[in-house]
Amino acid sequence: MVPDKTFAIRNGRIVQLNATEIVSGDLLLLRLGDKIAADARVIYSSELKVDNSMLTGESEAVERDNRIQVGVSVFESRNVVFNGTTVASGEGIAIVLRTGKQTEMG
Repeated sequence: MVPDKTFAIRNGRIVQLNATEIVSGDLLLLRLGDKIAADARVIYSSELKVDNSMLTGESEAVERDNRIQVGVSVFESRNVVFNGTTVASGEGIAIVLRTGKQTEMG
């Protein structure tokens, strides 16, 4: 369910890493077709939609952006993406919050 490799920004450079090397604070690059390697907060997005069906059962991709919402569950929050879900359209950058067994899927 977790991707083997992912792209991240470290030390100002785009690098490809094994998903197991991702740590809290890394910046993930989110692009069409990418499987997301950690739970993360979106800090930039351009028409970003994510397929959360493996977690929530939703049949349609949901829009994600950097707007903070108060009073909603983490699954309804527009600025959070989850480990194991897939980018359905657009692109974004997200800062890693949780990895491995600490993720919602873990």
